[in-house]
Amino acid sequence: MTKPNGQSVPSKAIAAACELRKEGSPISIRAVCKRAGIDRKHFSEAYADIARTIEFMSQPDRAPKRGTWDRRKLDLEVWEPVDGD
Repeated sequence: MTKPNGQSVPSKAIAAACELRKEGSPISIRAVCKRAGIDRKHFSEAYADIARTIEFMSQPDRAPKRGTWDRRKLDLEVWEPVDGD
């Protein structure tokens, strides 16, 4: 369904997820719906493929850090996984 401003609900959701990613904010269905002004109640049922895309975009946010980047020294430090991780 296209809205008067020309954006459909899925395109608003993806745009909101990309904005959250650029800001460095955590991405979730709740945060995306709030940012895009979308009713969250039936979003996951009506747009299951878009909800899966948003969940996929949020996975790096929830994964443990594997290293750091020191911008002053231009050095990358990688952490090896400990057994059991």
